[in-house]
Amino acid sequence: MTQAWYESGGVVSQAFLLIVTNFVFVEGLKVFQIYPLVMRHLVSRFVISQTRKNALWAPPRLLMGDLYAGAVKTVALCLICILTAI
Repeated sequence: MTQAWYESGGVVSQAFLLIVTNFVFVEGLKVFQIYPLVMRHLVSRFVISQTRKNALWAPPRLLMGDLYAGAVKTVALCLICILTAI
C-alpha cells in the first residue's frame, strides 16, 4: 500500500465513487420506482376496465431479499473502503 492509493484516480477514490454510485442508483431507484409510476399515471388513462385500473394502482411487490442484499453490499463496500484507508 503506497501513496498512490490515495491520489486522484487511486484505489480509495475509485472505492468512494463506487459507493456513491451504488447508493444513488440502487437505493434511489428503490425509492422512486419508475415502472409503477409510469403504469399508474400514463397507462391507466387508456385502460377501460376498472379491474385492470385497480391492478395498475396496486402497490408494487416489496422484495425484502433484494433490499437486504443491497444494504449488505453498501455496508461491505464502506467497510472495505475504511479498511483500505487504514
